[in-house]
Amino acid sequence: MFRLRPGICLSQHHQLSELVLYPTEPYDAGTSLRMSALTCAGQREVIMSDHSFSDFFSKFASAVAHVSGKPATFVLAVALVVAWAVSGPFFGYSETWQLVINTSTTIITFLMVFVLQNSQNRDGKALQAKLDELILTSQAQNKFVGIEKLDEEALRKLSKTLAEKAECLEDVAESKAEEDAQPA
Repeated sequence: MFRLRPGICLSQHHQLSELVLYPTEPYDAGTSLRMSALTCAGQREVIMSDHSFSDFFSKFASAVAHVSGKPATFVLAVALVVAWAVSGPFFGYSETWQLVINTSTTIITFLMVFVLQNSQNRDGKALQAKLDELILTSQAQNKFVGIEKLDEEALRKLSKTLAEKAECLEDVAESKAEEDAQPA
């Protein structure tokens, strides 16, 4: 059983005094943990599961992103391009020879866009969740939780307001430093 801090009820949006997560099956290292949570009504509700195509695709996307970012993968890609270029004279630099590299790179690029975007989206959401948790557990203003969902104009205004506050605090700190530096 895992205990988390107080939160919102999963199904009825009531405040919980405690959120308790229960494993729905024995946990083995190396496997995803399937979890359910006790709702306000006292019923268990599945909140994490490893039995879906989405989880499979996420694992696949993470693995592909990890492998594609390695130097060895880049060296392999360069070697394939060099091999293709060297084979040009043997195929008389034909249209078919050119079509091979054009088609293969287009297909790989097209598929990698989705794989890497999935990986980036999950990383961004995980980072945002961590930042939200830090905001909620610190002295920071809770109004910053969820600001990533604001439109561009609202984000610009908030950014400008924060920059003005930072500048004001900087001015106050500089004048305080000057006061402290002056002999009494």
